[in-house]
Amino acid sequence: MSEEKEAQIIKLKINVKKPVKQVEIIRVPQKTYNIIRSFVESSSCSKYSWNHGYRIDNTIFFIKPGKWILTIWTNSEIEKLPHTHPAIVDLSDVVTITADKLLMIKYVSKVFDLEKDDLRAYAITSDVPFAYPITLYNIVSKINEYVDVEFD
Repeated sequence: MSEEKEAQIIKLKINVKKPVKQVEIIRVPQKTYNIIRSFVESSSCSKYSWNHGYRIDNTIFFIKPGKWILTIWTNSEIEKLPHTHPAIVDLSDVVTITADKLLMIKYVSKVFDLEKDDLRAYAITSDVPFAYPITLYNIVSKINEYVDVEFD
């Protein structure tokens, strides 16, 4: 004979003792999310082709076939015209880092300042199966595995 047990409700009062920021969730189209997710989740192991770059003049490409292309421009001097933001790093025309230290994401109107904005406080997601929020910090950290940009 088996006895069925009733579920119990446990009531808790949790007091967080440290400051907490609310993460702003930014919804992006499925294609944009899938490119970023594939990039962030890609292995850093050197045996994979996407961890080996290809150079053409001052441009380096890292390519995960059918998924994403990370483009890095290696010019040491960039002419910035008024009202422009010259790219230095680009992920498949979806994520761009500019010479003036800005982070831009396609379909997102806000432009993020790499020095001033708390990139952990923003995350992208989409309506795809098993989607989870990916913070801008995670995206930039993954880019930093490929390139280290020093601004003067």
